[in-house]
Amino acid sequence: TDVFVVSLSSAIDFDTAKGSFGTEIDFGAEGFAKAKLLLELADLDVAKVKQANQATDILEAMQVWEEMFEYLSLTALKIEYADDQLADKVLADVPDINQLKMMSEMQIDMFLGQYPEQAKQLKTAISGFLEDKNGFKVSATAKNPVGLNELESLYISGGLTDSISFEFEGN
Repeated sequence: TDVFVVSLSSAIDFDTAKGSFGTEIDFGAEGFAKAKLLLELADLDVAKVKQANQATDILEAMQVWEEMFEYLSLTALKIEYADDQLADKVLADVPDINQLKMMSEMQIDMFLGQYPEQAKQLKTAISGFLEDKNGFKVSATAKNPVGLNELESLYISGGLTDSISFEFEGN
């Protein structure tokens, strides 16, 4: 019989005094791939969390969560992907990896047009991953906590990288 092992682990750091929340989730399928997600948030209103958890009506709870998200801030987001053979299997039938790279580069240029340094780094990372199919990492680290409700306007204005540093790596 074939053995298929899937793993999942998670850790949570919730500091009610500081109003910070961090979580790390690791999951993988042995012999195929592993992924890690790290998320750190700040400005979490603990009283709102309690209020939402005590709500007896789902609509009331959703309203409280919506109010809480108005002030929630991003501190860090990191994603790591380590490949064993999943990418090889998924990409085995792709007729031309270079064409896939070109298409991804066009999408990146459209999405990150006002962020040429980050676009170049992401294109290099994706190219490296598609060629070697071993791993991919992306991280966004705020210089100071950035409100989740501010991210869209920062992105549109071209000021996102003034508040958040980005790194991309592919190999």
